Amino acid sequence: MPIECLKIYGGEENTISFLKNTMCNWNTILTSSGIRLAEVNIKRGIFQGNSLSRLLFAVAIVPMTKVLQKMDDGYQLKKRGNRINHLMFMDGIKLYGKNIKEIDTLIQTVRVVSGDIRMEFGIEKCASVNIQKGKITGTEGIKLPDGSNIKHIDGTGYKCLGIMEGA
Repeated sequence: MPIECLKIYGGEENTISFLKNTMCNWNTILTSSGIRLAEVNIKRGIFQGNSLSRLLFAVAIVPMTKVLQKMDDGYQLKKRGNRINHLMFMDGIKLYGKNIKEIDTLIQTVRVVSGDIRMEFGIEKCASVNIQKGKITGTEGIKLPDGSNIKHIDGTGYKCLGIMEGA
């Protein structure tokens, strides 16, 4: 995933070659109570836990941001102000729209682009909240083409980066 993005954005060939050769050898050691249990090879994705991986993730997610920024969907905070339709945090994304139709369009866009850049989103970690005039209103969640459902958050709120929101 980050290799393709580095190529698209004109990354140096020696850097790309180094990353290709390094990433295929990524591994980690599983321990429990200080006892070494096993060595595990990382076969896909970006290895978590080091500063290089955070940079690679940021490079890999740029295509998603570029596509979302070009869309007309989103929420405008002020008249003639900038439109916002997403915020990204570490390995998460929040989507913003004026209505359910816009949110659905943004979700479908994220789903398609995710497939294009070979990134998987954990649907079990996804949720939706519908706020109208400052109050949470109920929905039945959002149905995805594969039949899975993004659950709706009720008035109890949710935690994002350890901070309670929407309550």
